Amino acid sequence: MKQIFSAIILTLMLTACGTMFKSAEEKAAYEAGITQQVVENLDNRHYVIDVTYMRPRGSMLPPRRVTNFSLEVKGDTVVSYLPYFGEVWGSAYNYGGPSGLNFTGIIREYIEQPAGRDLERIQFVTDSKEDRYLFMLDIFSNGKTTISVIGENRQSIDFDGDMRLKY
Repeated sequence: MKQIFSAIILTLMLTACGTMFKSAEEKAAYEAGITQQVVENLDNRHYVIDVTYMRPRGSMLPPRRVTNFSLEVKGDTVVSYLPYFGEVWGSAYNYGGPSGLNFTGIIREYIEQPAGRDLERIQFVTDSKEDRYLFMLDIFSNGKTTISVIGENRQSIDFDGDMRLKY
């Protein structure tokens, strides 16, 4: 009786595992849908990147996991809600200004170009009250993104994240 019960449990487990995996066609269609949504978001210049890691440049510190931070591009406007860790030189940040890269700015010099088969490279310039920034984004067809922020008065910093998708 115990062997029959074990065989039934094993059969149920294998059946459940088999239904968890998608067929190659379903997986390809899913990936194509994600790629299409990434392309549409970039074409519309309306997308949000949810940041998951920050990496201060020139620091011996390892990348830090972060939550609830994002970068949003809405046409000619950028909404930056990003953490910051690094050196700052002679800006309002040193005199009690807001910490982090938290501001809404007008995008200037927006350039988007393919940088590989599954990669788009975007760069733009924007200003906050404290500094002028060059943002460089590498956005892959699956929505994975690397953001580099170079400020005139701040040490550069990099972020990793994912484009917010409906899938």
